Amino acid sequence: MATIIKKKKKNQLYYYLVESARIDGKPRIVHQQYLGRAEEIAKKCSRSTNLDTPKYSIPMEFGAVCALYEIARELRVVELIDEYARKRNQDLSIGAYMLIAAINRAVAPTSKLQIADWYARTMLKRLLPADKRMLSSQRFWDHMSLLSDESIENFEDAFAELIVNKYHLSTDCLIYDATNFFTYIDTESESELAQRGHSKEKRFDLKIVGLAMMVTPDFNVPLFHEVYPGNRSDSVEFDRALAKLKGRFTRICGEPQSVTLVFDKGNNSGPNIDNTL
Repeated sequence: MATIIKKKKKNQLYYYLVESARIDGKPRIVHQQYLGRAEEIAKKCSRSTNLDTPKYSIPMEFGAVCALYEIARELRVVELIDEYARKRNQDLSIGAYMLIAAINRAVAPTSKLQIADWYARTMLKRLLPADKRMLSSQRFWDHMSLLSDESIENFEDAFAELIVNKYHLSTDCLIYDATNFFTYIDTESESELAQRGHSKEKRFDLKIVGLAMMVTPDFNVPLFHEVYPGNRSDSVEFDRALAKLKGRFTRICGEPQSVTLVFDKGNNSGPNIDNTL
């Protein structure tokens, strides 16, 4: 055990830090460190207090990033993507790139050009280490191009089945709806998805893209989505999406016994009602 003792030499008091131990049954000093006189110790304590004051800080995105990363880790998001979208074992995998992009979109959306700077200010650089050269916009586009429509659909089937089983989501009732959102894509450029249409946000001066989604009533967990041309009406999209909705449901839940599908009146037509049966 360490203690502080004082010794008097020539009418001056000096302090020492000593450690004692029993040797052959008798207490002995086994280590001794000179501390100085009282005023010297006081000066050292004062200097150490100043040194403990931070000179600068580096803020880092922590809470939301770590929470999303942990959820993705538990659900094996990276491994599932890599199972259906393979590449040479070099640098980050396709799944890792998609996870970084997804967390960025959820926490602080930026362009692909700015992701590297955002990443450097988050805990992801410790949780998912990557050199800055790996996070250039071109590297993101290169890896996104390796995701085929088939691999995306296979991943979504597997992921939807995983979350339904893991979280015991009820699929007896499902909710379907469609909407659209405007883009800033050049109105003169050719595009399959971005088209002039009835903008629900009243931006008739811009091209729009449609989005259809099927979710669970509990927590609105998405089980199916599809983007479609902005000039396609909701009822036409609903008719086209029904076969895919049925296919996704069968693959993740088996043959349906009794399912209630909720949708708004914009999709309500005789043929659409017949196709849902």
